[in-house]
Amino acid sequence: MARKRTKKKRFARKDLLTFRKLLLKRRAELAGTFESVKEQALDGIARKNGDLSTVPSEEAEIATHIFDQNLSLALLQSEAATISEIDEAIRRIDEGSYGTCEACGRPIPKARLRVLPFAKLCVKCREAQERGDLAGL
Repeated sequence: MARKRTKKKRFARKDLLTFRKLLLKRRAELAGTFESVKEQALDGIARKNGDLSTVPSEEAEIATHIFDQNLSLALLQSEAATISEIDEAIRRIDEGSYGTCEACGRPIPKARLRVLPFAKLCVKCREAQERGDLAGL
């Protein structure tokens, strides 16, 4: 009788559950920070558009206010992108492709995934991407 060969899974179920918990924890932390920063940014915009007594009057105050708003918006954009990457990693867990480099197809080491659980690339491919040698990712 011929035995069916089954494809060996990259991670045990226990490992995948651990990574999922890690991803969900990090997502919850970022979502909380995201909401806090969003409220502060929107509060600053509302004050600017509503109550003129809280609007800075000197050039230095205006510049500081604009810098703070731009910093808040940049932080929001960065956190939104990270939340999106976490959601993609959870999707990869669900479809069975988690822990595989999207560029070369080799396994991403567990140590890397423990530090950056939403990593899509192995270290070599990430370095190549940073040098500009890996287009499209």
